[in-house]
Amino acid sequence: RVMTYQGTQLTSNFAYTKTWRLGLKGGLGDVDGDNTAEVVVAPVSGGGPQVKVFGTSALEKQFMAFVSTFRGGVNLVVADLDADGTSEIIAVPMTGGGPQVRILNASGQALHQFMALHPAFRGGVNLEISK
Repeated sequence: RVMTYQGTQLTSNFAYTKTWRLGLKGGLGDVDGDNTAEVVVAPVSGGGPQVKVFGTSALEKQFMAFVSTFRGGVNLVVADLDADGTSEIIAVPMTGGGPQVRILNASGQALHQFMALHPAFRGGVNLEISK
């Protein structure tokens, strides 16, 4: 659900299925450059790496952040890293996928990627935005 600060529901969508119970990680930001924030979500551990981008009324884009067989969950944040007015999606594997950091646009195109730690590391990576 997307709600106003006053508690009025603007829209409601099932990100995956009505029976999805594994949890989601999400972020909010203008990832498509339309001056309106989108809701970006991905499954946590147990789900695939499918990222979905929702506008105010419907699903706008969906893509795989990592290989489609990965089931370790996706940790993500949304932030304007290059100060161009459009936010990027930063995605990392939660568990078992190594320390790969991927910076993606709203269509899932990798703008930049790197290893945050030694490539053999298989623990999770955490992301946090601080101001």
